[in-house]
Amino acid sequence: MLLCWDSSRLPRDSEDLGWIRNRLRARKRSGYEASTGLDLFNVGSKVLGIMGEEFLVKLRADTQRGLRGRAERGLSTGGLALGYRSEPVAIDEHGRPVEGAGFRIVIDESNAPVVRRIFDLYLGGAGLREIAHQLNADHVPPPRPRAHHDRRASWAPTAIREMLRNPIYVGERTSSTAASG
Repeated sequence: MLLCWDSSRLPRDSEDLGWIRNRLRARKRSGYEASTGLDLFNVGSKVLGIMGEEFLVKLRADTQRGLRGRAERGLSTGGLALGYRSEPVAIDEHGRPVEGAGFRIVIDESNAPVVRRIFDLYLGGAGLREIAHQLNADHVPPPRPRAHHDRRASWAPTAIREMLRNPIYVGERTSSTAASG
C-alpha cells in the first residue's frame, strides 16, 4: 500500500500521478491520501490532482512576477554572484531588516579583488584552466566549494567561464541574472 499525506506533493504533474497509479494497479496495490481519506484511484483524488497541478502553474507565474518586480526595483532576488552581497534596504529600531522592504545588492569588497583578478587575468590572455590553476595555487576559496578528488575545494574552469559570461559584472541585470542575483 502507498500512503501519502497529500497526493499533490507525491507527483510533479498528472502524468506522474498516472504513472504511479499504473504501477500500483500492475502490482495489485492501493494508494490512499491520509489528509482526505481518498483512494488515489478515486475521481475526487484525480480532480484534486488537476487542481494541485494548476495551483503550481499559478504559483510559478506569481513567483516569477514577484522576482521580476524586485529586480526592476533594484532589489536582490536570491543567490548572488561572487563579489556581491545583499544588505537590508531598511532596518528597524532593533537593527533587524524591515519585513517586506527587501535587500539591495552591493559590492562585497572582501571578494571584489578576486573578481577583478579573474577579469584581469583573462584580459591579459590567460585561459580558463590557467586562471583556475593560479587561483587554486594561491588557495583562493572558490564561490561554491567543491571537493576535487577528496582534496580541498577548488576552482573549476567552468565556474570561471560562467563568471566571465555573467552580465552582472558589467552592471547589467537581465531576467536570467535577476533570478540568481
